[in-house]
Amino acid sequence: MSSLTEEQRQRIEANKQKALALRKEKIAAAAAQTRPGIVFNSIKSFTPKPVVLNTDQTFPSVNVDSIPKLSAAPISFNNSKVPNPNKNYDIEMKSTASVSSLSAPTSKPLNPPLKSSTQSSLSSRFSYNAPSSMTTSSNATDKFYGNKIVTQHGNQTQSFSSNATVKSGIKASNQAFKTGVGTATSVTRPDSSSTHNINTNKNVSNNNVLNVVHGTLCLTSVDTFTAKVQYHTGLIEVFKTMPSRKYDADTKQWSFSIDEHTELMKKIKALEPAVRISPLPANVLKVLKEAKSLPPLHSVDISGLDPLLRDSLLPYQLDGVRFGLRRGGRVLIADDMGLGKTIQALGIAACYRRDWPLLIVTPSSVRYAWQDALMRWMSSFSCCVINTSQDPLSGFDVIITTYELLSRRAKEFKDRNFGVIIMDESHMLKNFKSARYKAASPLMKQAARVILLSGTPALSRPSELYTQIASVDSKLFPKYQDYGIRYCDGKMNPWGWDFSGSSNLSELQILLEAKIMIRRLKSEVLDQLPGKQRKTVLLDATSIETSSNEAMAASAQQMGLRSLKGVERHSALLQFFSHTAQAKLKAVCKYVQELLEAGQKFLVFAHHKMMLQALCRTCEKCKSMLVNIITAELGNY
Repeated sequence: MSSLTEEQRQRIEANKQKALALRKEKIAAAAAQTRPGIVFNSIKSFTPKPVVLNTDQTFPSVNVDSIPKLSAAPISFNNSKVPNPNKNYDIEMKSTASVSSLSAPTSKPLNPPLKSSTQSSLSSRFSYNAPSSMTTSSNATDKFYGNKIVTQHGNQTQSFSSNATVKSGIKASNQAFKTGVGTATSVTRPDSSSTHNINTNKNVSNNNVLNVVHGTLCLTSVDTFTAKVQYHTGLIEVFKTMPSRKYDADTKQWSFSIDEHTELMKKIKALEPAVRISPLPANVLKVLKEAKSLPPLHSVDISGLDPLLRDSLLPYQLDGVRFGLRRGGRVLIADDMGLGKTIQALGIAACYRRDWPLLIVTPSSVRYAWQDALMRWMSSFSCCVINTSQDPLSGFDVIITTYELLSRRAKEFKDRNFGVIIMDESHMLKNFKSARYKAASPLMKQAARVILLSGTPALSRPSELYTQIASVDSKLFPKYQDYGIRYCDGKMNPWGWDFSGSSNLSELQILLEAKIMIRRLKSEVLDQLPGKQRKTVLLDATSIETSSNEAMAASAQQMGLRSLKGVERHSALLQFFSHTAQAKLKAVCKYVQELLEAGQKFLVFAHHKMMLQALCRTCEKCKSMLVNIITAELGNY
């Protein structure tokens, strides 16, 4: 008893007092109706003692000496094995008291027994709380049939179910057999139709409420979804009733048509609480329904495109423009690098020219490349590249700026009320706490058309996508927490939600492609690409090293002298070549750094050692892996 808690000791003492009180009432009632001369022994308190199986595989005699006028016969087993805890063994206990009758029984249920706090506590405990009185004959017989206590009184039998839960603790053949704490689950009296259900052991192995099968439904395509769930016989029978069911033996998952989602959930609900399946979110079903109502891609009108621009678009690029127009000009173009996201964005913006002015926000190294693309493919517009905080924002059809300048002049840009916005390398907005996102978000909310461009919209985890999704369509996932729980494997920790993981990525991609995103890889459109593409990258003019201008001018002047011979002219050309490398060193490193931050892979060929060394330092600064190969030692140019 020393291993019991104070609360358990108090409950044991309370149960003993109740048992003694009931016994006193029973004897007092019986004494009033019996012949004089019969003397009842005084009732003594007793302490139940554990019944432990000996190593010789026999139960010892039950010690009931402290119980007045009761004797117990030992339990023996004929088999040579350790007794089966699920088998019924009879214990016959005969009372020597002669009792003719007791008062009317009460409807009070049995007191639930206590649970053992440790394995070393009492291995078996029976709480036999008989009703206050019952009609019986003399020499009443109590029998224990495994999990029942049956009391015979002449022609009447009263049964109490103790449903003792037996836990096998045998690790070897010589280890003792232990019995768990008895749990009274039902009490039925022969004189009453009522049954008192008492369930005090919640860890019963066959308790279906504890063995709940959990699962979830997830999209695998626009037309089908998959059930990710544990095995359950009843659930499998439900799955087999669905006409569109398919079973994948490799993944061991069932898939169904999206049209049967509602019917399947109704059938699964009938299996609750044993089976709990999370349905597809309501916004997922809504997106799929809207996607089916959209017109086919080839039927979208692109007559608003300039003829020169339309003729310059490849077939897959035309599809990108049509997709953006079908989505109302709010789109995320996530094509692979080199597939022409710039020309697709300009094509969409050209079709919404009535909503201009147009704002283009880019990394600083490519702002002049955007200006060059505008001049090449579009006409009849005024453009300004913002380089400083003093450059004017009004009076132009197109404004090209950088993320840094946008952050500095956020209020001025917001007051300009741009109707169409292009955000190049939109993954730079992944952090909702950053200054660039706080400056860009209000602009995108008030703009009628928003075009995001990124070859890598999520560099490492799905949580980085949310700011871009909300910028294009804030109604797709209204709450970040719901998005994080389903697609970022959200987990609650002591400091709040952790959304650093990933889950249901195939469903997320299906939703984005159905609603706001178009993405093609080079391998998918390789047959539409020309054999080789040559493109000149315009570097940021503000990063050109002006200190080399005088040296380059001197070299150019020297090369222009007619008196120079061939060898001298070649030497002057090499000097001029070296000065140009020095001049564009900073701009090239800045361009390469932005490629690294975007997660791009590329090869760089350079002639001068100074350029190679500067590029190596840039890669090391960005903590990127690189291989530096020097093929020849041609001199220190």
